Amino acid sequence: MSVEINIDKIKGFSAIAVLYTICSLTSGFLFLYFYKKDLFLSLDLYRLTLIAISIISPILIINTTMTFIRLQGDKMEVNEQNDKFHKAFISAIYLGSMLTTFVVYLSILLGYCRDKRDLKEGVLILVTGEIFTIIIYPIVVKLLKKKK
Repeated sequence: MSVEINIDKIKGFSAIAVLYTICSLTSGFLFLYFYKKDLFLSLDLYRLTLIAISIISPILIINTTMTFIRLQGDKMEVNEQNDKFHKAFISAIYLGSMLTTFVVYLSILLGYCRDKRDLKEGVLILVTGEIFTIIIYPIVVKLLKKKK
């Protein structure tokens, strides 16, 4: 099985979305360093990357899916030739990564305000922030659509 990557088909916005997704995954490193510094310093890079991805990927998947559903519109055909679908998908990845980064940094900021830093408490703050984002995001989108 061979994987072919055609660099000619990669568009600028797609590359930026992939780059921003990778940057949002690095916020998992900061989250782990902030809440569990001794574990961060004791792990090798491979295990550290796996833990950071496991912390961030559920939030990234939820935010990207939620954004894609909002951007998709009423009836959009799903095929490779549909440029509108491609743009909505890449925009969802980009905006989902932005939301993920916002939620992680917000949980780090809230944890910074507390004296005691525990990984369980950090994950609880992270999950609470994600639930808050899931509730608030549709309301903000409706308000922005009304302004137009």
